[in-house]
Amino acid sequence: MHIVSKNASRKSLDPIPLTSEKLCSKVDELPESTTVRLRFRQITHLPTNIDRLKHLQYLYLAGNKLTQLPEEILNLSALVGLTLGDNQLTHLPPIKEDQLSRLELLGLHNNNFSCFPTQLTHLKHLQTLTIFGNPFKDLPSKIKELSELTKLLLPKSLSAEAKKFAKQLDWIKKIRYY
Repeated sequence: MHIVSKNASRKSLDPIPLTSEKLCSKVDELPESTTVRLRFRQITHLPTNIDRLKHLQYLYLAGNKLTQLPEEILNLSALVGLTLGDNQLTHLPPIKEDQLSRLELLGLHNNNFSCFPTQLTHLKHLQTLTIFGNPFKDLPSKIKELSELTKLLLPKSLSAEAKKFAKQLDWIKKIRYY
């Protein structure tokens, strides 16, 4: 597990070793971090001070044991990619239109969402959404608001009506069911 930090003197990315237990105390020490990789580390929660990583662009949290996210994660205004697949999430914090405004990639696959999180429609620049492997059956009509979406990976469990509706989202170049 490591964090990649921008080294101002060399303008390069250097890996910084970090254990998940020390993440909360390390956040304040890494204000210039652009990428955090914490995959498959049995993490059950994120520190609420994660929003102090103002330059964070990529946050990889797949394969942990997260059941919820702190609302502070929504304040990561530079975030472009967020992977939360293979966790135990059932819901997301409420997303306002001005939050996560640069997010282009969101991985929510293989969690426990019983319905499509409609607040995702506030993510106007979202291009890739992976949400397969969740037990929901329907898609909200508000998904049409994701006009920049080009890749959508959905659960096989969708109803026939929802799959028919998904075919109408003709601006999305790739729609797959897993």
